Amino acid sequence: DDLLSLKVVSVLHHLSIKRAIQVLRINNFEPNCLRRRPSDENGITPSEVQQWTNHRVMEWLRSVDLAEYAPNLRGSGVHGGLM
Repeated sequence: DDLLSLKVVSVLHHLSIKRAIQVLRINNFEPNCLRRRPSDENGITPSEVQQWTNHRVMEWLRSVDLAEYAPNLRGSGVHGGLM
C-alpha cells in the first residue's frame, strides 16, 4: 500500500524494492555490503550475487558474452537480490 501511495505501480519495481530491503535487512542495513565491482569471478556464491547492484549485474552480463542485454537493464531496478 505504501508503494502504491508513492505511485510505484510496476510489479517489477515492487519486487525490486521489497527484495532490496530484505537484502539490506539481512546485512544490518550496511550500505557497504553492496557489490558494484567484481571481486573474484571464479567463486561466485548466491550470497554474493544477492549483493550485486544493477551496475554489477550489467558487468556480469558483459563478462559472460551477453553484453547485448546489458543496456536493457540500465535503470531497470534489476539487481542481484532480485535475481
